[in-house]
Formats: sequence, structure tokens, C-alpha cells
Amino acid sequence: VKLSNGQMVDLIPWCLPNTAKRHNQWEGLYGRLDWEGNFPTSVTDPQPMDKVGMCLHPDQDRIITVRECARSQGFPDSYQFAGNIQSKHRQIGNAVPPPLAFALGRKLKEAVDAKGREDGVTAAA
Repeated sequence: VKLSNGQMVDLIPWCLPNTAKRHNQWEGLYGRLDWEGNFPTSVTDPQPMDKVGMCLHPDQDRIITVRECARSQGFPDSYQFAGNIQSKHRQIGNAVPPPLAFALGRKLKEAVDAKGREDGVTAAA
């Protein structure tokens, strides 16, 4: 990983080399997020020693914050999560992203409305 000061260092926990063969060389894990890309996944427990996805900040030498995870899922900044940091990460990681939930709800409403109109036409005929 390239640190913010430009130095390149290995952030490989002691347990990884011994278990890499069983886990596809831990491909895609412990990576730094890309400003130009997207979050490949939202995790429920972003810890360096856990089997997580990419959760390191693009520039700073740290794991992404609860608010950054929430933004990646489309939660408005005004949305409040309950509990400790671990609980908040779990709520975000397990959530259906609000924009997706909104889009699904809109399509379901359209389908129900169309079915109601169809039933109304059938009943009148």
C-alpha cells in the first residue's frame, strides 16, 4: 500500500501468508479504494484482520469511516445510525441502499397501479 507520505509498505497481517492458498491469495482484500472507482462491496465489519473487501481510504492511512460507508450506499448525511461504530457499520453493510429501495418501491407501485387499472377494465367489460 502506498502511504500518504509516498512510502510503500506491506500491510499484510501475520496470519495471511499462511492462509492465502485456501483463500485465493486473498485477492481483492485489504485494498485501497479508488477515487475514480466505486465501492466493490459494503462490508459489515471493516477490520484489517478480518476477511473484508477493500476498506482502506483512497489517500489517508486508515479504514473508511461510518459516514463514508453510509455515503457509498446512498444514505443522506442527515441519516442517523444507532449504537457503537461496529453496530453502525453492520447496519450499513446489511442495508438495502436507499436509492435502490426507492427505485424498487417505485416500480412495485407502478406494477400494482397497472394491475389495478387492468382489473378495473376487466371488471367493467
